[in-house]
Amino acid sequence: MFTRPDGRPLRARKIAGLPRARFHDLRHAGLTLAAQEGATLADVMKRAGHASAAAALRYQHLSPTRDAEIAARLSEAATRHRSGPRMARTSVADLDAARKTGEG
Repeated sequence: MFTRPDGRPLRARKIAGLPRARFHDLRHAGLTLAAQEGATLADVMKRAGHASAAAALRYQHLSPTRDAEIAARLSEAATRHRSGPRMARTSVADLDAARKTGEG
């Protein structure tokens, strides 16, 4: 329960416009938002007081926007690595040639 400075209860659910929300609903929403904003599994476990990763995994929902962000980052990483010095100079033909000469 949240209280005001004078000790009277603060009706947080009513103030938030969620009078029917249960404490667990608010907790779940908060932990899910933390995970979606980049909190690691260890961060969520600590915030929630969980002893196991299995309990904290409940809050690791994949949102459509997060999925698109992950895909974009993977594409950027692949592009960086593809244009990097090692990848640019190494082709399948180079690898085959190195194997044949015993260098690979």
